[in-house]
Amino acid sequence: MKQKYGYEVINYGTDSSERFNYPVSGEAVANAVVNGEVDKGIVICGTGVGNFFWHANKVNGIRCVTCSEPYSAKLSREHNNTNMLGFWRTSSRN
Repeated sequence: MKQKYGYEVINYGTDSSERFNYPVSGEAVANAVVNGEVDKGIVICGTGVGNFFWHANKVNGIRCVTCSEPYSAKLSREHNNTNMLGFWRTSSRN
């Protein structure tokens, strides 16, 4: 439970560089949003597809969008009432 910029951050993922099953955390964040444990969710994975579309958006009540810049994120929230935001991470691993 870290606070920064007035937000409490709950990590449903990992702090390790070891392989991690991202879908497990994506579904956990989605369930936390739907159950009211958190207001909004952010998920990060390697491609920006699996965690968001195959896991988070399958949870009833979740509208997760992948955005690469602030303008799309803002409009998706305003026009589509999204409650989760997805990012993909770049990696030096092949």
